[in-house]
Amino acid sequence: MRTRKPGSGGETDFRLLPRRRMRYWCFRLRTQTEGGAPAEGVPQGLSEHFEKQDAFRGWHEFGGAWDVDEKDPLRATLRQFTVWEEWDATLRRVAVPLPGQGHFLDPKQKAKGNGPQGNV
Repeated sequence: MRTRKPGSGGETDFRLLPRRRMRYWCFRLRTQTEGGAPAEGVPQGLSEHFEKQDAFRGWHEFGGAWDVDEKDPLRATLRQFTVWEEWDATLRRVAVPLPGQGHFLDPKQKAKGNGPQGNV
């Protein structure tokens, strides 16, 4: 993966970062905004790039109201569902509900017989 501009003197070019790495830096900026550890090492120009976009709602809202686009990691996009709604949908898709409980059990645990005690 190439993340440096040719002849840039070694600075990371954020425009070449994959989505996963872009989200990492955005979460670092969010943490800093919320009073956490400083976001040292953020590629130069990344925060300004997102801050000037229409979908940007502040660093404290990253991962909540807005996120990095799935197909274009340089674009901020408004989220259609909350993080919790997406998590719930994922659980419903991949986990098996416990009988009569409405709780979810990891399918791997069910296959191994390692489910919670007393819920047979």
